[in-house]
This record gives sequence, C-alpha cells and structure tokens, in this order.
Amino acid sequence: MSKKAFTITKKIKKILEKLPGKPGVYRMKNEEGDVLYIGKAKSLKKRVPSYFKNFQKHPIRTQKLVSQISDIEITETSSELEALMLETNLIKEFRPKYNILMKDDKNFVYIKVTTQEDFPRILVVRKVENDKAKYFGPKTSALKVKATLKTLRNLFPFRTCNVGIRQEKELKDNILKKSRVKLSNKVIKTPCLYYHIKKCIGPCIGKVTKAEYAKIIDKVLRFLNGKYDEIEKSIKEEMMVLAKEKKFEKAAKLRDTMASLEVIKEKQLVTSADKENMDVINFVEHLGRYYLNVFMLREGKLINQENFIMTAENGKGKEVKFDEQELLGNFIVQFYEKVFDIPKRILIPVELTEYEIYKKWFKENYKKNVKLENPKRGKYSKLLELSKKNAKLYAKQCEIKWESEDRNAEKALHELVEYLKLKKVPKRIECFDVSHLGGTGKVASMVVFEKGVPNKNDYRRFVIKSLKEGVNDDYASMEEILRRRYEKIKGIENDIVLRSAKKADIEKILKINKENPGLFDIDAFNSKLDKKDFILAEYKNKIIGFVRVKRFKDESCQIGSLYVDPDFNGMKLGFKLMREIIFKFKYKKIYTYIAKHLNEYYEKFGYKQVKVIPEFMEKAVKSGKAECGAKGLLMMIERVKVKRTDSFEKVPDLVVVDGGKGQLSVLTKVLKERTLKIPAIGLAKQNEDVYVPGKIQPVPIPKDSEALYLLQRLRDEAHRFAITHQKIVRKKKMEKSVLDTIPGVGEMLKRKLLRTFGSVNGIKQAEVAEIVKVVKNKKLAERIKMMV
Repeated sequence: MSKKAFTITKKIKKILEKLPGKPGVYRMKNEEGDVLYIGKAKSLKKRVPSYFKNFQKHPIRTQKLVSQISDIEITETSSELEALMLETNLIKEFRPKYNILMKDDKNFVYIKVTTQEDFPRILVVRKVENDKAKYFGPKTSALKVKATLKTLRNLFPFRTCNVGIRQEKELKDNILKKSRVKLSNKVIKTPCLYYHIKKCIGPCIGKVTKAEYAKIIDKVLRFLNGKYDEIEKSIKEEMMVLAKEKKFEKAAKLRDTMASLEVIKEKQLVTSADKENMDVINFVEHLGRYYLNVFMLREGKLINQENFIMTAENGKGKEVKFDEQELLGNFIVQFYEKVFDIPKRILIPVELTEYEIYKKWFKENYKKNVKLENPKRGKYSKLLELSKKNAKLYAKQCEIKWESEDRNAEKALHELVEYLKLKKVPKRIECFDVSHLGGTGKVASMVVFEKGVPNKNDYRRFVIKSLKEGVNDDYASMEEILRRRYEKIKGIENDIVLRSAKKADIEKILKINKENPGLFDIDAFNSKLDKKDFILAEYKNKIIGFVRVKRFKDESCQIGSLYVDPDFNGMKLGFKLMREIIFKFKYKKIYTYIAKHLNEYYEKFGYKQVKVIPEFMEKAVKSGKAECGAKGLLMMIERVKVKRTDSFEKVPDLVVVDGGKGQLSVLTKVLKERTLKIPAIGLAKQNEDVYVPGKIQPVPIPKDSEALYLLQRLRDEAHRFAITHQKIVRKKKMEKSVLDTIPGVGEMLKRKLLRTFGSVNGIKQAEVAEIVKVVKNKKLAERIKMMV
C-alpha cells in the first residue's frame, strides 16, 4: 500500500455520522456495488468508524479493504446474537472476498444413515436434507469415509442399495419358507452380490426382520459415535447367549468382529482419562492461508480428525497481521453449522472476547450449553499443542502438493508453447470427446483446463441431436458439438469487453443519447447520470452498447435503458448486458417493462411476468424515479435463480479433440467457418501421437514430457466425463420407456412412483392397492399396472 495519507470521501463521512449506537451488521461495497466485507458489531457507531481511524496502523489487508470502500450499508438488529446470525447468512449469500471463508466447503461429505426407513441404508452424501435421517460430518475426505464404511461393512452387514423395501409382518411359521418376513414393497427376486459375499444380510428378500436389522444399525451408529466399549459389551453378551445355545459358528463370527474392533481401538492415539466428549481446535498461518486442525474426542477417544483451510484477501510480506479472534469466530460458526454431533466442551487456542455471543448462538441453534475454553496448562493444553502440531503438518503437506502441481502445470504449458510453436502460453485449453454404445445414447463432453488444472465449472455435456438412434458416425457427432460450441463466438466478439462505467464514459453516453433521440430522458430521472448505474459493452475503446438501471431501496432495480450499436446487431449484446447486471450489481430482483411480443424471449432468459405492480415501484413511478411501460408487460428476474453460464463465451487458447487426423480435420473446418484463429490439435489414442493442421506426421513430443502428460490428462478427463454422461442418458432412457407412454403419468408422478417402488420392475410387481396409495386414483393405478 502507498504511504500517502488516506482521505475519507464525503459520502462515507455522512454515513459514519448517522450510524446508530446499537447492534447490527454492516456491508462494505466498492464502486461497482460488489460486497467487499460483511461484519457484525455490538455498537455500529463504535465499530464501523474504527476502520477509517489510524489508517496506516491497520494491517495491509484492512488497508486494502478500506481503500476500496465506496458505500456502507447497515442493518440494525435487536441483539448481538441476531447480528451474528444475520452476518452468517449474508456471508453465505455474498461470499465477500475480504471475509475469512472455509475453502472448498462445498466438497464436504457426510455419512447418512436413513433411520426413517424400515431397513436403513448407510450412504455417503454431499447434501444434508431435512428427511429425519441421521448425519455424521462434515468430513473433508470422501476416500477416507468410503474406506471407513468398507471396514464397517465387514463388521456389520448393512445395505447401501436404493431398493425401496418395507416390512409388512413377521412370519410365524418360517420353517418351510425362504423368507423370515413378508415385505410390502419387495421389488427383486434374487439378492445382489453383497449378500452372497456376506457383506449384506439380505433385507431385500426378507432374510432378516426389521428388529434384527435394527440391532446391526444400532451397532453402526454406536461405532460412528465412538462408543466402542458399548459395542464390545453388547457383542460379548450376544456371544455368550449364542455359546449357551450351542450356536458356535455364529459365536465365532462375533469373536472375529470383536478382534477387528480391537484393532480399530488400538489406532486411537489420543485419549482422555476422564472420558469426556470434546472438540480441540487449533491453527497455524502460512503464506496468507490459515490451516486448522480439529480433534473430535468422544468418551475420551479420538474418533475423528479433520483439517480445514480458511482464506481471505490478504497482503504480502512479514508485516501482515491477522485478527485471530475474527478467524476463530468465523470458523466456529461456519464449521458447527455443518456438524451434527456438538460436544459440551470445545478447546480453543485463544480466548474469545465475544464468548457470550457464541455461547448464546449454540444455545439458540442447538439447545446446548457449550463451553469454549482456552486452557493455559495441564492435560487440555497438551491436547491443544498436539492439535497445533497436526495443523503445521497439514500446512506443509498442502504446500508440497500445491508447489508440485503448480510447477508441473507451468512447465507443461511452457513445453506446449515450444513443441506446438504457439504464440502464447495456453491458459485456457478445451478438449472434446464423443461417447456412445453401438450408436445408442450418443453424447459428447467438453472439459476445460485453466492454467493447467481442471476448471469443472466450465465443463459442458452434449446430447447428439443430428443422428438417428443406432447410426454411428463419430465425425458427424464431433462436427455437431463443435458447431454448437463455437457458434457462440464470432471473430469480432473476441475483442468485445463488458465492464462497469467510469466517470469519463458519461460524456460518451450523453453523445450516444443525443444521436439516438428517445433513448432515455435525463430530466425524467435524477437529472444527473451516475456511472454506477451503467454496464458498458466496448469494442476497441468504442462504446457499442450499454444498459442503465434505476435502483430501489429494497435491493431491487429496474432496467431503464438498453442500447446496442446497430453495426453489432446479432451478437446478443443486449442479452449479455442484461445478464451482466445480475452478476455485477448483485440486485436480488430486477424489473423491466417490455413489449408484449418479446414476452417469450424474456421468459427463456428467466424473467417472469409480474401481474401486480409492487407498491415501492408505484411510488417510484409517481415520483419520477422509475419508468412506467403503459403498453408493455412488467417482468422480473431473481438473481438467486440465475446461474452464470458464460463458459461458451470464453475464447480458448488451444482446442484439443480426442482422435487423430480425421477428428482434427473436422475441428479445423469448424474453426475456419467461424473465422476463429485458435490453435488446434488432435490426440490419437493408439500411440499418443499429437497432430496439428497441415502436417502429415505427428509432432515429436517426448513420451515422458510434462506437455504430453497434460494432454493425456485432458483427454482422459474428457473421456471420463463423456462416459459418465452416456451412462446417465442410457439409464434415463431405460426408465423412460414405459412410464412416459402412460396417459395421466407426468414427470412428478413418475419420479414419485420410481422413488416409492425403486424401479419399473418394482411397479410391475406391486399390487394395485399399493399403487393407489401413491397416485391417489384407482383407475390410474389400474392403468399403470396394466401398461407396465
């Protein structure tokens, strides 16, 4: 940061003067309206001005934040607890770059036990639903979770399948019968492989009663809660009963289970003699990232250890300091929001000045009295030291991994420049592959690597539309998807930039308005143009389009004017400008009046017709702060329902097709038609040969080079992504075949039937009375039974 004195703008001064001395939440924004930081305060009047006092004494991170603040919005709350809860919700919604956030929190997994079912399943899921199931997590490693469940399945043979089964009654005389119970939703005749290899007890074919299966699930739940001693005691008692009844084979199996549990217990290196339930949290800072370790002790034994990364916008160099209170407070809220087993004691490395607020937060949300303790000596302080050592170890492991990945990716990209004679380093590479099964289920994939690593947000899937079912033509399929991909880009569009308006642009906008009478009336709205109200489209320093918004106090706006230079018609500039409003300004709702014949176009974009004009808009129209479209329709779009899908508008630096000269010739043909000068190559599978346009022989890239390894990763990822999609399409077709031909069965009812009975075969085997319970109509149920 510059050492120049920092000056507060008049607007900020006025905001600071009017702040109330009450609890609340503040949102700091930049000139473009982006939320930079969200914070809470016991007293807004004391807290918010502190950012602007003694500017040079603040950490670099705070100086960077303050220097960008153009506006501050506040929300007053009735208590500190309410402020904390509102702050948490707003951070989740806006994810401001200066707030401390858990890295990759969307990749956490949970163990789900479907205890609401007669025969519960145990699954690995990424989403928590309000479905009365029991969840354990969050876990940061899906591989470790799956390994744990694999071990558990060897000990306790539970099911993981999606077969919907319910117990109707237990059979009294089962000597001559194969089943122990009668199932009211039995959908299969023979069990799967897991039953035959003794890893499932066979509830799907009635081999076990609901009560017997419940005992297995109870042991699993105890295991996941770390109650090994209880499981041991239960197994010992069961083993003694079986021995007395001379069922020695079953008793021996339980003995083996006990031995496996002993091995697991021996792995618990951290123990607490007082057998308490507690979590131990500690962290270290390394190169601007914060690495946290959490030990979870239940009944004195370490049952789980998780590591997390917290990141925020930061400065560089040794002078950077970080508020440990803020870090720890943010982590506690973000982590325990996702946790289902909260202990009564949590050990933390620093004392929290806002201890009472967090205590109330736990009480309010989880009905628990949680102690947040910072022990200075004794056994608890040693646990904190051990947790810190693990955090340091995790930081080193991450650094080694990232350095290795970054170095290899950078080396590979520079090698590609050398071997392929590229003009610049290919930061964005796109790769395409086609997949089908004997000409059926034809699909394709586009994967994207940016700076040498996958950018999964920009991956795209395609269903081949131009070929009939059963016709196999890889070249035609490849040509179709390449056309669909690159028709979105025209040569000139590469140089069009969408951006926020600057002060110097206002004069140019006024000139455009003068040249296009009726575009907008300055006097009808605030009389003065504000750069914050415009998004521009620029081509070679010339404004070729803009959209203007009119702001309302409830975080909504109205599109006031939309202009596109006639020379640039047909490039969907209006569409792009309107979409940019949604992501640039982050308004919750955007209103616009349109001509009636454009209704269908706007609905495709995501707008919905507003039949009752909101009261605040009526007031704004009367005061001249909003426009009224007397002959048009009022439409509205909600930001939360719109996803950014601009992968197709980005121009790649290199395009790769899975295949040799034939596929490459298709790619060069499509690029030539679109007048796109993008480097293109084909990667043939047989000898891993790389072909470039206009050359018969492959490019001599060494087989052990990082460049070829990167291309192989691209190709393999495109193949994996295509195959996955092809399987999904095939599965949907199989399920679609019968149900979609039945009159009266729509998409929602079809899903309900499949969810209830597991499959079309399950519906076929169900009784009419059972189908009636789902469809609520006897005639329709009879029709379904007859047609499946």
